[in-house]
Amino acid sequence: MHPNAYSWFIFGIYYGYPLCCVKAFCDTGHLRRGKFDENYHPSQVEVANKDGGYFIPCIKCAEKVLSGQCTVQDLISNRFAPKPYPSEEGNIDSWDGWKTLDNPYL
Repeated sequence: MHPNAYSWFIFGIYYGYPLCCVKAFCDTGHLRRGKFDENYHPSQVEVANKDGGYFIPCIKCAEKVLSGQCTVQDLISNRFAPKPYPSEEGNIDSWDGWKTLDNPYL
């Protein structure tokens, strides 16, 4: 497990990313925007590149986006951050929701 997985999990939920995608991201590891390696499926890379690299979905959600079943914005509908996607602005320190999360990366 990556040492930052705990905080990535909290930020992922704060920014409204689906739980399956947050877990996949934490388990795969973080890469700088636009830099992918063999840990990422081609469908994940394609969606992330089309979206500007802000969101790397899990394989299942990436395939839904690519097939037209949904959009990235549809996936990110449970956002706690005050600014709309893809903004990563917001004061997570004022969000107490993280305290009630069942974070599997403790």
